[in-house]
Amino acid sequence: LYLPLASMELVTGPNLHKWVFGAHPNPYTYSQQIKFGGFRPVVFMVHGLNFASFMFMASGAALILAKAKQRIFGIPLLPIALALIVMLLPARTVGVWFFAILAFPLLALARPRLQVTAAVILATIVLAYPAVRAAGLVPVDQLYAAVEGYAGEKAANSMFARLRTEDEILERTSHRMAFGWGGYGRYQIFDPFTGESLSVLDGFWVITIGEGGAYRVLLLFTFMLLPVFSAYRYLDRLQSETARRLVAGLALMMAFRAADLIPNTAGSEGYFTFLCGALSGAIRGEVTRRIASPAAASRRTQQGQSSEIAADSGPVPGAIPVAAVSATAAPEAQQASGASNVGSLGMLVSQGPPVRRSRFGAGADADADASGNGEENGEENE
Repeated sequence: LYLPLASMELVTGPNLHKWVFGAHPNPYTYSQQIKFGGFRPVVFMVHGLNFASFMFMASGAALILAKAKQRIFGIPLLPIALALIVMLLPARTVGVWFFAILAFPLLALARPRLQVTAAVILATIVLAYPAVRAAGLVPVDQLYAAVEGYAGEKAANSMFARLRTEDEILERTSHRMAFGWGGYGRYQIFDPFTGESLSVLDGFWVITIGEGGAYRVLLLFTFMLLPVFSAYRYLDRLQSETARRLVAGLALMMAFRAADLIPNTAGSEGYFTFLCGALSGAIRGEVTRRIASPAAASRRTQQGQSSEIAADSGPVPGAIPVAAVSATAAPEAQQASGASNVGSLGMLVSQGPPVRRSRFGAGADADADASGNGEENGEENE
């Protein structure tokens, strides 16, 4: 559904939000949607980066489902995945292009174990980046030269501005590294004369560490990436190849999405949190199903063996037949207890002698009759 709207904004510019709601979502960033000689689609989102991130996740999801040979309403997903991947080109976002070049070949060609291994490596880098960056171990000059050589001077300057902002905010946050400065932009750098903010706030992680400190960064990124490590641990316990491919593919996409939160804020929308929970729930459900299936099969096997043993063993020696007990039961007890009591009595005496006194009364008469018969048999033997 997004493809026709995105194609329209490639020609008319990111104006759908204004035509429908009467204003642009962020008028101050309208000029940023003009890049590489054309418009970046926005399609009812805040920024072109948000649109590119969403299309990256949608393309990856379609490719995962197509590789798993799934269909939606009977429609094959490979053509849809290719169409979504093509739409990433006019999205005009270098970071998304870079992630797509790395992620999509893995999704299309690699086995689930390799996919989830790559996801764990990337997740580890994301978790370690804030600590490494705060320690000053990131080679900023080498990164700037590499980006300038591959993506041009404009992209390199954009990345350098982000890195400079990270240095400034980390320097300010070092005074309150544990829990940060809180809200209202107190972690930012302001012009001492005009009071305007000088910080270029692009990285989601640096905003998080400025507001909530290292504690919030650790909790938030651990929450997002813990399902990735769970996928690596429990992948071999999943029953079907389809389940393994879906879980591994989603884990890889989650790791790339978390990596995009290092330079950008786009991608921290609600659907990203939903996918974290969906991945965790899918792993738990599949593992629980595999654990429950052998237990149920074992119970069924034990029940079948018990039934076969009972059938082969025959009647218990010395057990009094139900018909004999019913015939010798007292008439008063039969009238008082009814036919249901006879059935209960039969269950009791079928266990074999001696028959204990029952609360129904018939057991007492049966005991008396049985003892009487025993005395008569003894006299005859004598």
